[in-house]
Amino acid sequence: MWGNKRGWIFSSVIIFVTVAGLWMLFLAGQPTPPSWDAAKQAKFLAAIDPPNFFDPNKQDLVPMPTKPGDSGNAYRKAIADFQAHKDDYLQFVPSKKDEELEGFRDLLNGAEFSGMTLLGDHPEEYVGFDEKGMAPLTALKHVAQAMESRAMFMIKNDKLDEAKKYLEADFILGVKLWNERVVWDELFVGSGRMSAGAVGLRIIADHQKEKDTKRITELQAFDGARQKYMTDMILPLWTMTHNLEPSDAGNLFLLAQKASEPMWRVEAIRQLARLRWNAGSSLPSDQHHAVWVLRKLAAKDPNPVIRSIADKASTVTLEELQQEVKDFSQSQ
Repeated sequence: MWGNKRGWIFSSVIIFVTVAGLWMLFLAGQPTPPSWDAAKQAKFLAAIDPPNFFDPNKQDLVPMPTKPGDSGNAYRKAIADFQAHKDDYLQFVPSKKDEELEGFRDLLNGAEFSGMTLLGDHPEEYVGFDEKGMAPLTALKHVAQAMESRAMFMIKNDKLDEAKKYLEADFILGVKLWNERVVWDELFVGSGRMSAGAVGLRIIADHQKEKDTKRITELQAFDGARQKYMTDMILPLWTMTHNLEPSDAGNLFLLAQKASEPMWRVEAIRQLARLRWNAGSSLPSDQHHAVWVLRKLAAKDPNPVIRSIADKASTVTLEELQQEVKDFSQSQ
């Protein structure tokens, strides 16, 4: 009897150890689950939808253009002029003798039209792992910064009306980039240009013979709301999609597949490409799952931009990712 009891106990131990081992192997093969609770999932998977006062499409601080047309052509001319005359913009120092650079006129022209398609005409060309997507945005940023510098110089010389047209064009450029936001860089440059325009227009309101206190307060409130929205809603996802932490893998899988905002899906997919090669820190199960997710999106997602970036992400090499880091550093 006791012999049978010991046998049963021994058999039970063997079964327990075997089942536990199989369960551990099963768990080891599972991808990291999302760490977001239901509230955070609702918050971060939603489309970008800023509050009305900050929403650049609902603000009434700068009159938005209503003339039918696409300002993308004018902005491409500004990009081309920057690429042909980089030093004129990068070393621009305003003076009473300086002439208006061609790119300034292009930005003013672009501000006249209600629509804009810049990266969105062929978005698959700009969502990748090289500098192509950043190049036009970097160019526009530098042209706008030089134009802002000229506007500040004009304010000091009491040419407020001329300064105002530059700053409003800068703000409108920002709104249009924000609205298109094919990639994070486009939203970020757009946010920066809206801020620069708002700050400059506030300075003009402060320099008027009769200080426009109401407008100063409104412009300050707008830029404060912009900063808060960027901090609360944008930067957490930017951090997750640009600074690879293995613990974020589950959230990245969720964001890449379920986010309502296409831009965040693009950025999450780009991060999954980096996770694929992060052998030192990421779990093998997460690396394998990243490949599975990318291949699925590349084959079946209804959005052609998502299919394009997922296809690139599933095949990008380590050398190409390393070059991406170099290109980013050089663009700053």
